[in-house]
Amino acid sequence: MIIYALIGCLIGLLILRFWYLGKHRRNFKIATTNFNDHHHEPLVIQKAKECLIIVTDPIGPARTGALACLIANQTISRFYETSPTNCAPVEFLKKACFFAHRQISEQINANSGGCSLCLIYISNKQLLYASVGDIAIYLGDEQLQQINQFDLYKYQLRTKVLEQKISEKQLLNNRLKNELTAYLGHENLKKINLTTTPLALAKSDKLVIATKDVYQAVTPLELEAITLDKGTLSQKLAKLEKTYHEQKPATAKRQLTATAVLLANFK
Repeated sequence: MIIYALIGCLIGLLILRFWYLGKHRRNFKIATTNFNDHHHEPLVIQKAKECLIIVTDPIGPARTGALACLIANQTISRFYETSPTNCAPVEFLKKACFFAHRQISEQINANSGGCSLCLIYISNKQLLYASVGDIAIYLGDEQLQQINQFDLYKYQLRTKVLEQKISEKQLLNNRLKNELTAYLGHENLKKINLTTTPLALAKSDKLVIATKDVYQAVTPLELEAITLDKGTLSQKLAKLEKTYHEQKPATAKRQLTATAVLLANFK
């Protein structure tokens, strides 16, 4: 009888273990890196069957930008862990951006720098995102398409330069520059690129998050080819890192800005 009881207990423990692992396992595969400093990689926070990914990119002087990234990561991760369960994901993403912006503005000089921010929230094969600044989010199956929009300054004023409606000098002195340039810690944060409707994720989809240094050195077509190529995510990330180091400008300074995240196999 004792032996049967012990066997029953062991079976029960195994069932509980598999249940726990099934409940808490990540419902996708992910690979992340910072090409220049592996102590500054993106944050991936798992809670039950949902996940939050935080990617930051320094702006301005290196120390100021790095501090802004650290403040953003700490503020958002703390808010995520303490936010009530009935808080709607869209509302959470919006509040997270403004809370981080306020903390950065209070702790550093707003005119000296800040950081771009990308938040990815995944739950039940659905994705929501919020982005501020110049971090690109690409999603697709057979081909990748950028799903977020960069800050309005580049979209609106740079377009006018290309159309020769204003000059480079007028661009730099434009009164709308400060209003349209959006990043955390920069004066009054007014523009957040935010999804209001979740994006459905198919198992064959690939999701790529890349900071400015990455997509300036590696073209979107090269990034797509690497992402859609065969191999594990780690192999793809290694190939992307190799391509980045081969193609980045020789004059580029060593900064904490070349960051990439690859996700696939959603289930």
